[in-house]
Amino acid sequence: MIIKVGILRFFDFVLWAFMGIGSYAMWGGGIVVEFRILMPLEMDEYYRGQLFAVSETSKNETGGGDGVLVLENDGFTSTTVRPGHSITGIYTHKIYRTKSKSPWALRKIFPDAAFVLHEECWNAFPYCKTVIK
Repeated sequence: MIIKVGILRFFDFVLWAFMGIGSYAMWGGGIVVEFRILMPLEMDEYYRGQLFAVSETSKNETGGGDGVLVLENDGFTSTTVRPGHSITGIYTHKIYRTKSKSPWALRKIFPDAAFVLHEECWNAFPYCKTVIK
């Protein structure tokens, strides 16, 4: 997993260079620092854990008529995302009901339908397309 840290000043670059951490590149008048962090698990284990954490958070936030409803969570194969290449990933269709999480004044102004969001997501890392209606 790679974490990119933003543009640093020259003085910060000098300090990092003497510490011998990361790699450096000049870009647009600033410095981009890239760190590589060793993870104590494989990437497929990380993805499973991330999926579990997202589903648990969704489950804990759902209740009283509000929350996340997952309608579809299927694999897909597409050639339109990146022309000339066949990409596989996960397609999800979710409905978010957010009325109880919204401020009181907005709940009084807008109708109930305004607090329902439909999300369609085609996730083929690193390519991702999300449509929210």
